[in-house]
Amino acid sequence: MAVSPLTIPTFTRPSSTGEVHYVPTAQLGPQNGIYAHIQVLGIANTAEIPRPAALSHTLPAGHSTPNPNASTGLTEPHNTAMFQVDTGSWATVLPSSMVEAAVGHAIDWSAYAQYHPGSLQYSSDHKSEVGVWVPLELAFPDARLPDGSVPKTVVTALVRTDGGSAYMMGIGFNESYATNVTGTVLTPANNAVLNVDPMKSGQIPHSYMIDKDGIHLGWIVPQGGAGWTVQQLLPEVETHPLPAGSPKDWQDSLGTLTINGVTYTDVSMLFDTGTPAAFIHFAGASGRHDGAPGNHFAIAVAGQNGEISYAFVTGRGSPEEPSSISESDAKHGPTNFMNTGMNFFREYRYAYDADSGRLAFQAYGDQGTAAAAPKLALAADTGAPGDATTANASLSVTPGSQGTLLFKVDGGPISTTYDPASLKDGAHSVVVFTLDAAGEVSHATRLAFTLDRSAPASATASFGFTMSEAQLSWQGGTVVLEGPDGSQSYLAGIGQYQFSDGPARAVPGLGLVHEDFFHPHTVHNGDGTGKHFFGLQMPSDQDLPYGSDSPSATVADPGQTQDQGAAPAEPHLTGAEAAPYYDLFG
Repeated sequence: MAVSPLTIPTFTRPSSTGEVHYVPTAQLGPQNGIYAHIQVLGIANTAEIPRPAALSHTLPAGHSTPNPNASTGLTEPHNTAMFQVDTGSWATVLPSSMVEAAVGHAIDWSAYAQYHPGSLQYSSDHKSEVGVWVPLELAFPDARLPDGSVPKTVVTALVRTDGGSAYMMGIGFNESYATNVTGTVLTPANNAVLNVDPMKSGQIPHSYMIDKDGIHLGWIVPQGGAGWTVQQLLPEVETHPLPAGSPKDWQDSLGTLTINGVTYTDVSMLFDTGTPAAFIHFAGASGRHDGAPGNHFAIAVAGQNGEISYAFVTGRGSPEEPSSISESDAKHGPTNFMNTGMNFFREYRYAYDADSGRLAFQAYGDQGTAAAAPKLALAADTGAPGDATTANASLSVTPGSQGTLLFKVDGGPISTTYDPASLKDGAHSVVVFTLDAAGEVSHATRLAFTLDRSAPASATASFGFTMSEAQLSWQGGTVVLEGPDGSQSYLAGIGQYQFSDGPARAVPGLGLVHEDFFHPHTVHNGDGTGKHFFGLQMPSDQDLPYGSDSPSATVADPGQTQDQGAAPAEPHLTGAEAAPYYDLFG
């Protein structure tokens, strides 16, 4: 991995509620936000308007010192505070008290006309911040330059004058969408981490990489290899002149978003450390409810060296799943838009190079020196060539190195096993990698496919065994018939069936089968003949609205045979106590 000449250590909150406490992200990874220390040194001069003598005091940049009584373990003077790192916004916002601590006295901002009143509004929660725009000299007291000094920067920040206590450091790009801003025009010159002194002087690139260790400034995005997926961004049109040494601006990344098997292309993607929630905007559409439990999301971003994938299923509580997903009225251009939320950063490193306009991603454990990735394919692709659709979710996995195969299905937890029967019909994403005896992780392989076990309503299933040899089971949300040789057939949608000992006959109402218990049972007629049934045990609150209410439609004990003068009618059944039987084969 490339080495950065300058790293700002970051912190996270283990809990979003209760006492505010921070620990290094290097220990826990991102949990509830990503934070960094910022120190206000004073108000900066501008070339056009000299700084008033009353505000001329500037503190020296100081190193953080250990303090076990502080929430971060470091001393935080009045001019130093913990700021939330926000790749989804563009400005630094802070309370007036921090500036007053730096200059040594209270400030009546209305006395200085050069500091324009203004505001901004965050599109994620519509929260507004109100204050004055002031050029400030800031420092990052936890970071060190090669000579041991503290890195500094000068940016125009929003100083809150309404008593609020927001501490935000916006480090995003594509400022043309910063539309809910008054009093100034946000440009890349407002980005605190892309305007540190070594960048303005040309010593290091205008770039950064975010991982669990911090924000690595001047980090060179690799041209290729090293496990990084690199996407070239489109340039943004600069509508205002930028100060010398400022970075360029670029448009958002583009990717694909798949929701329950429906894929949207050319989606404008925002990877946002500033919110645990995700937001979607569909051009020309509204009123969607994609955040409901059980929805399958898969995000893919292509570039040099393939693509990255980020997947989760709503309602499962996986580490990658956003805290919520809602439709947003934040319209980032004419195309569809998605803000992934912060939990994306639990799975990927993220790099942005404002000089070359490149955005890069690397999965943790995928650092270029890792072992070869396993080979992954569908074991039996029953669909048309290239359509990535199958009725059989079994996989063929060939390890690329020695070790334990690990599976990650639909953004869920990592597991040593993969159970195709547990998957329901719909879009799925499976990531496979190897963990060796030394604890090293191989490169990962991802396979995306759509599972569709339904068949055309007119389909006829022929079985090479007798009806009495058949067994039913419930797998992954559908009924499976298994023969004596272990062969399995998914019965959903089959219109007719034919066993080796009988003619082709229609299947009545197979879609009504809905539970876990199936019991083979023969109901004997008075003449000694029999009829084969499969029992279906329903939960007590489940109603099966089908056919007649005839009491002959139930068998009281699934472990007993019951003599009846005629075959049961198609039943209307309620309650497990009835142990209803479903006439599958007529």
